[in-house]
Amino acid sequence: MQRWVNNWDTVLSAPLSAAGEQLEVPLAAAERLELAGGDYYLLTLAELDAEGVEVAWEVVRVTAVDGDALTIERGEEGTDAQEWPAGARIQARLTAETLARLQATQFDPDVILTDGHSVLIGAEGHVLTQE
Repeated sequence: MQRWVNNWDTVLSAPLSAAGEQLEVPLAAAERLELAGGDYYLLTLAELDAEGVEVAWEVVRVTAVDGDALTIERGEEGTDAQEWPAGARIQARLTAETLARLQATQFDPDVILTDGHSVLIGAEGHVLTQE
């Protein structure tokens, strides 16, 4: 199940090759990503030009967290795997494909509050949580 986290923004601690399968990030950022079996996060890496404008992107799927290392699947949502330097920006963003998938699912309007988290249960058994 896809997971979300509010305001997750960090940088790469070490370079990532185009074939790399792990992002190294500051430990405090990695600790905010909680995963159970089969869960994942989508993160976006972005390159900034000299004026701070984003000029390149890659969406990756985080499937595991081990200390400061995030195991990833590359080139999600039509983006290409590429090299990223240490210091490259990484954010948890809402993506177009995620929104399209949510829009295509007919959700039951019931919202259940449990342990301070709102849980939306969809008609097809999909569960979305907001942390």
